[in-house]
Amino acid sequence: MSDCIPSFPQDLIIDILVRLPVKSIGRFRCVSKPWRSLLSDPLFIKLHRAYHLHDPESLILTDSYAPDNFPLVITFAPDSTSENIYNGVTRKIISPLLQEKDNWQLNKWAKSMWPLKKWTNDKRKQIEWIEVIGSCHGLVLLINEKHTKFLMNPITLEGVKIPKFSLSLDPSGHLIVHGLGYDGTNDDYKVVTLSIRFRDVSSDDGRTVVDIYSVKTKTWKRSANSHYYPLGMSRDSGVFVNGCVHWLARDERGSCYDPFIAGFDLAQEKFQKVPHPKVFDDSFLCGDLTVIGGCLTLIVYIDHDKFGIWMMKDYGLQDSWTKFTILNGYMCSVSVACQLKDDEFVLVKNDKMVVHTLSNGSRRDMEVADAPSLYGYRKTAFKESLLSPNYKPD
Repeated sequence: MSDCIPSFPQDLIIDILVRLPVKSIGRFRCVSKPWRSLLSDPLFIKLHRAYHLHDPESLILTDSYAPDNFPLVITFAPDSTSENIYNGVTRKIISPLLQEKDNWQLNKWAKSMWPLKKWTNDKRKQIEWIEVIGSCHGLVLLINEKHTKFLMNPITLEGVKIPKFSLSLDPSGHLIVHGLGYDGTNDDYKVVTLSIRFRDVSSDDGRTVVDIYSVKTKTWKRSANSHYYPLGMSRDSGVFVNGCVHWLARDERGSCYDPFIAGFDLAQEKFQKVPHPKVFDDSFLCGDLTVIGGCLTLIVYIDHDKFGIWMMKDYGLQDSWTKFTILNGYMCSVSVACQLKDDEFVLVKNDKMVVHTLSNGSRRDMEVADAPSLYGYRKTAFKESLLSPNYKPD
């Protein structure tokens, strides 16, 4: 880091600035070239992320079929009357990166669901449907209707388009899922794409084709095929914890009633089975993976009207799985959205946000300013950070 202000010790300056939120850092980058250099330094960015590791998560929302389908971000902050009560604020992400330059047409769903008279200008540029398919360290991975992928920081609005892979399989003939994570061994962020084939697969050749994109080198490569493939609700996007991207999966060589947790190791670039709690019995309907408190967390839906929350306190150890609570509520109407504090997380119940406390099981409704109706929105948690999608190691 460069010596930006000689009259003050640089360690003191860093100690002060590292405490500030991302938006404030963005403003201070405009103070001078030395300040911009300091606040854009990879080491400072890592220090800032580590300092804010326990801050509340934020949410990014996407709705593929709304006429104005720019992603939304909901951030959470303590209420003015109490530091223990959090409320949310909503804002829209409007970025030229997410707009196709030659796309002047409304998508067919928007045309059928919303009359044209609701559009103030029929010829304005419109984005096609877009979804979030992964998040890691403040970066989110998005994909649009043309299967173009983007890597973006939704707070700084810095983003890049990921080049297409010449060997990628046709999305129309395969089930394709994605994941985003950090390879600490090689100091690199990686995108993982799993393409599941259903035809012309030999018994010796795994049906899942694994492609990996390196943010550091900006290149794609193909890994070895796998016999593992995502199962049920886990088919959306992988969950990153401890150097691995995780899915609920099954082995095509085994029983379809024998699910497990598969972790794709980003350093070794291969799958491994992760120990799971003994919940995959006759009462198990389906489940999903998420992250709470930095721990791999399994949401288990049981008997249609309740679900349980299991957290892996010590990664890799089966005995460390801890059952926290059983929540009543139909699985289609309740979902875990994000974490506020160590023992508090946000549930979306029908069209409302509810704060649930793990330690005592209490719940309270949350106020979210300017929030839309949450029906139909896909919700992805992320940590605010200064990380650039044009990531360059130290």
